[in-house]
Order: sequence, then C-alpha cells, then structure tokens
Amino acid sequence: MQSGLARSQKRNGRPPLDPEKDRRARRLLARGESLTVIAKKAKIGLATVYRIKAQIAEAA
Repeated sequence: MQSGLARSQKRNGRPPLDPEKDRRARRLLARGESLTVIAKKAKIGLATVYRIKAQIAEAA
C-alpha cells in the first residue's frame, strides 16, 4: 500500500532559485562585489550568496 506522500504529485521542499537571479549573483561575484551588495541587487538572501560562492569555489 502506497503512503499518501508517495502517491502525491506535489514536490516537497523549497522551490529552486530562479536561474536569472543565480546568473546575476554569479556575475556580480565575478566582478568582486561585496556579498551584501550582491544579495540586495539580486534580491536573494545572504546565505544564498554564500552558497553560490561555495559552489564556485568547489567547482574550481
């Protein structure tokens, strides 16, 4: 017997970051903008900027 969650067509969790906001934050990081300025300009949270920065460093 399937549980209700397994049958559900809904996705659980937070929706992914808008790709345009992600690209903008990455461009601003590449320019050397401060993290708080990037968060304000891209209209995302500071923790999200830190996460994007970590992803860039990990890929390098």
